Amino acid sequence: EFLHVSRQGIVVFSNDLRGNGNTAVTRSPLLLKDRFSSYLKGPYDHYMLKEILEQDRSILNSMRGRVVNANIVLGGIHEHMHLLLAAKTVFLVGCGSSYHACMAVRATIEDLLRRTVVVFSAGDFVDTHPIVTSEDMAVFVSQSGETADVLQALTYCETRTNLLVGFTNVASSTLSRRTLCGTHINAGPEMSVASTKSYTSQLVVLVLFACMLSHPTRMEQRAELILG
Repeated sequence: EFLHVSRQGIVVFSNDLRGNGNTAVTRSPLLLKDRFSSYLKGPYDHYMLKEILEQDRSILNSMRGRVVNANIVLGGIHEHMHLLLAAKTVFLVGCGSSYHACMAVRATIEDLLRRTVVVFSAGDFVDTHPIVTSEDMAVFVSQSGETADVLQALTYCETRTNLLVGFTNVASSTLSRRTLCGTHINAGPEMSVASTKSYTSQLVVLVLFACMLSHPTRMEQRAELILG
């Protein structure tokens, strides 16, 4: 989406990925509640150094309130558990660092869920025309929740399955709005490219997701991950 700003006001346009041109859309105002100081560089030489050194806190924030007495609580996903547990195949889709996060946790998710897990780089997803059915779960990972290739892959899956899950660092993002359910990774604002703390928070939250959906025969392996 993009804005046209003039003396008369602001008009929001949406670029239709299906090639139908740009359309004016209505968006409700959203008050950002993040502390402004979290966006500042502070005493660090550059943002990447700041964000690398923030990882101890960002990882804790990703887990805060979600690991309770060895139980995993992901509020945005819990009410849809019965649907997700019935999925036959799991597709993990991301770009760049998010794609590498998907690759890093693929084996863990496959082991705990006892389901086939396929990882795609979002840029390749639509071109390969993967077979996605109503019994499959598609998981989309994006720091911003606005990554164009990820949203295009989401559009591809929307007509094939309702089991769409989003993991993003921006709760108000397009990815959050268009998926059935999902979880905010809680890494805090990230200014640098490539990703640092968002990547490690994605790893943590994706593993928590796998633990939450663990197959009954993998409880011992699940406990090892949670309790260490």
